[in-house]
Amino acid sequence: MKTGAIILAAKRGKQDSTFLPLLELDHVSVIRRVILALKRAGISPITVITGEEADQVEKEISGLQTICLYSPQYETLSMFDQICTGLDYMEDLCDSIFILPAKYPILLSQTLEIMLSEDAPCVRPVFEGHRGHPILLRKELFSEILTYTGENGLRGALRQPSVAARTAEVSVSDSGIILSADTVDSDTERFNKNETLPIYAVGEFQLCRETPFFTSETARFLMLIEHTGSMQTACRHMQISYSKGWKTIKSVENHLGFSLLHTKTGGDRGGSSSLTKEGKTFLQNYLHAEEQLSAYASELFQEIFIEKKINS
Repeated sequence: MKTGAIILAAKRGKQDSTFLPLLELDHVSVIRRVILALKRAGISPITVITGEEADQVEKEISGLQTICLYSPQYETLSMFDQICTGLDYMEDLCDSIFILPAKYPILLSQTLEIMLSEDAPCVRPVFEGHRGHPILLRKELFSEILTYTGENGLRGALRQPSVAARTAEVSVSDSGIILSADTVDSDTERFNKNETLPIYAVGEFQLCRETPFFTSETARFLMLIEHTGSMQTACRHMQISYSKGWKTIKSVENHLGFSLLHTKTGGDRGGSSSLTKEGKTFLQNYLHAEEQLSAYASELFQEIFIEKKINS
């Protein structure tokens, strides 16, 4: 079971006077705190929907192995539009997906683990009688959410009888599911109890000869090319030049000995790019190895640094 996440960061909320994803709490941005909470729970892939301040957001979270999907029409984009953009990209990559806005900086990783332990197709956390974020959706509901055309966006989609009947509400002792960044910023006493970011382990899977030639960043580049059908668009999302993108692809192909991309130039609809059969297989194998390594790194950290400390 592979669990990913969609973080909504395309624009500020109607009630927000500032752009909360980039707000810093104890020198760490809100969106970075949200991503780290997800990563500590082993959630991957993580997709961020960007729009307003997109360049700054992508710069802020570079190196965290996330996928950024930019929405040019973000000003007219509803939250549900953002969710559908992420689901459309993620539905074939994950069995379960967490969905949340980039505004809950003290969300606990343990809450995510508790939610994952529930078998229901939709899981919602509750703190002291109040529903919060994130929402967990499983694969069997993806199409129902994506095809919903009624009112009230995600709220309306979740209220459909077919969805509501398969929704579990889980009580958690985590105020972070309801405390948004602007609330936390003014509630220093509650924030100070949670502000220290826990230590966690990351396993970086790289393929090398003299130097690394295929890393997690390369894998995410290929994923974006396959999803968008355009290397130019993928380069923009990765904040790299088109020439650097081509150089990366050619270098990997030279090392592997086979082509990664099918490319078409010109035509009425312009050029397009997609992964070859060998490229798709290679990428799937890499992502599987990366997932296994990450899980093993967490186990080692728990065994060597946590359990031995407790028993010493």
